[in-house]
Amino acid sequence: MAGQLLADGLTMVSPENADVVVVNTCAFIGPARTESRETVQSVCAMKREGRCQAVFVAGCYPQRYRKTLKREFPEVDGFIGLDALDRIGDLIRQWQKGKPRLTDIPPSSHRLFEPALPGLRFAQGPYAYLKIAEGCHHRCAFCAIPLIRGDYRSRSLAHLVKEAEALIATGARELNLISQDSMAYGRDTVEHDETNPLLPALLTELEGIAGDFWIRILYGSVHMIGNTLLNIMRDSAKICRYLDVPIQHSHPEILRAMGRSASARDLPGVIARLRASLPGLALRTTCMVGFPGETDTHFRHLLRFVQEMAFDHLGVFVYSPEAGTPAARLPGRVDSILAEE
Repeated sequence: MAGQLLADGLTMVSPENADVVVVNTCAFIGPARTESRETVQSVCAMKREGRCQAVFVAGCYPQRYRKTLKREFPEVDGFIGLDALDRIGDLIRQWQKGKPRLTDIPPSSHRLFEPALPGLRFAQGPYAYLKIAEGCHHRCAFCAIPLIRGDYRSRSLAHLVKEAEALIATGARELNLISQDSMAYGRDTVEHDETNPLLPALLTELEGIAGDFWIRILYGSVHMIGNTLLNIMRDSAKICRYLDVPIQHSHPEILRAMGRSASARDLPGVIARLRASLPGLALRTTCMVGFPGETDTHFRHLLRFVQEMAFDHLGVFVYSPEAGTPAARLPGRVDSILAEE
């Protein structure tokens, strides 16, 4: 959106100096929705106090709750869904001409944007994020992302290289590859071949960009990491020996209930294979506690697994029941205070 605004001739400033404030939102889990709502409300307060003239709300929250937005946020001047993000400049221009309550929220998300360049790099310091795909092809029982953002769709290799070059030109020295599952890059395309996956091909192209920088791969299914990728990481001077592999849980019963049966197969063996293939590898993972049906036995299994695997970085999250997901209908809901503990 920032790149599109700049391309449309608008000027980006801090919220305190803006005529129009755009809030880009998340709606993945309860705490994210709370943060989105509170941010929108605080910006609406700025508008009431005369510190800005208009408020636009974009992203996942409008996409997921498009039917109730106008009642929930009566002071907001415009709502923009995921497939209309490139229209942000046009909608602001319409507001300037006096059009009230602008809304562009297609019923589902299926588009794939190639950003207007040069854009703005919001990450601090030397880091930059390179989104390699949109949506998700997994159907985990707890996750609303496919409901909000649609199926997995990979960006073209050529466009990614062009954006990476632009990011490096602005001073980025670490490119973080991100998507809902980075290991799945290219698997939705006709070019994909199980014997020649496209993520290694993308890494090879990115490595060839001139300059002194690192590449880090974030968010990937551990069971989809093949030998081709490991070999490229092992031989590369630019790809960090770091993998972010969210396992969510270790107990087969919970993993099956989560719809993550593939992760349940020989999980300790997969972790051992990664470390043997890449000496010095740093591993990050995330786990979910309090999933419906989780017992003390299940939790202690996870605790032992985390201790035995000795992950270098660990994030732990409490299960958030999400409307429209299979897990929301499961019995055996764990008390939220116990899950937090």
